Amino acid sequence: MSVNEEPAQQVDDTFSEAERVELSAFRYAVDDEKSLGVLDLLVAWALHVRKIGADRAKPASDRDVWGAHDLVAAMFLRSFLAVCLEELPQPLHGKVAEQVARHDERFKSMTRPDDERLLEQVAGEDLSAKPWWWHRVPDSGPIAEELRG
Repeated sequence: MSVNEEPAQQVDDTFSEAERVELSAFRYAVDDEKSLGVLDLLVAWALHVRKIGADRAKPASDRDVWGAHDLVAAMFLRSFLAVCLEELPQPLHGKVAEQVARHDERFKSMTRPDDERLLEQVAGEDLSAKPWWWHRVPDSGPIAEELRG
């Protein structure tokens, strides 16, 4: 199964129907009215990583490219996914974590350390206590250009 395969199809191929039913109980409460399931978050993280990567080859003038605020949104999704992951029992935790790790590696491969703390300026908060993904920015492309100003 490749990273380029459709993320929703990867979920279907990776998890049995019984596992998907069990996983549906693990949700992140965004607010009082909205929650996101762990598998939805996994697919969203995969799609965000794919989009951030694809946009690196596009010019900033392309109206479809994402900007720095979209990167912040992706970081929140990854953080929500981390919260859900911590709650999962084995062996589900291991299976989901394996999928998350594949997309994390792809994200790492197209980003660099945010030594200048550029994302912090967009997020509008101190990110020093946040997990590793909050400390990486694309190594090229429109988001990188926007962050550098």
